[in-house]
Amino acid sequence: MVIGVDGLGGNFFNDSMKAGMDEGADKNQCLLDPDVIMVSGIRLVDVTICNGIGAAIEGTLEGGSTTEGLAEGALAYTYEGIRK
Repeated sequence: MVIGVDGLGGNFFNDSMKAGMDEGADKNQCLLDPDVIMVSGIRLVDVTICNGIGAAIEGTLEGGSTTEGLAEGALAYTYEGIRK
């Protein structure tokens, strides 16, 4: 399987499309091609922003980059719209 990398479903690789399965990234892309895209990973950037603002208000914000995922609620997935 290959993940689409542009967030809009426009950069899928032909081999995975021919195989009849693919994954979406950044938003629900299942609706773009319900026969091919079986799941979409969704980044919830608003959660990361809110966590950063909360840390700034609490005085615990540290400089640098941050990595958040499932445990922090900043990543989700959906298969809404696929054909089963």
